[in-house]
Amino acid sequence: MTPQELARVEAALAIRLPESYRALMLAYPFPADSFTAECLLPDDADQLIEMNRGVESRAPGRRGDEWPPRGYVMIGSDGGEECYLLAPGRTDSPVYVYDVERGELREHAAGLEQFVAQCRATEDEIRRDEAAIARKPRARWWQFWR
Repeated sequence: MTPQELARVEAALAIRLPESYRALMLAYPFPADSFTAECLLPDDADQLIEMNRGVESRAPGRRGDEWPPRGYVMIGSDGGEECYLLAPGRTDSPVYVYDVERGELREHAAGLEQFVAQCRATEDEIRRDEAAIARKPRARWWQFWR
């Protein structure tokens, strides 16, 4: 993201993003076609704004639950039941995970550096899985009828 895109996110969400997050997004370390860029830590201002405005459709079903929880900004998700959050306005916020199904909020990583390391580990696992699938011999069409 550019400084202008980060400023647009802050204006749209009426928040101040943590400096550590701003620095990370200005020097984004993942390829655009990665799972991290798509879900875990999107590098797209419009997507970030939409995630934080459009989360009502993924909100917990219990009355009184706020989404995102008051005082947090959503920075990504696992593509399913977990959303990753920061506490805006802090210099270096821990990364929190909100389990949508359970309605639980807990610390996920001590900071963005640790979260990025977890994202790298996920990317490595995806690459290993893809390589293993590519090495696996494919069955011939007639072998399905045996």
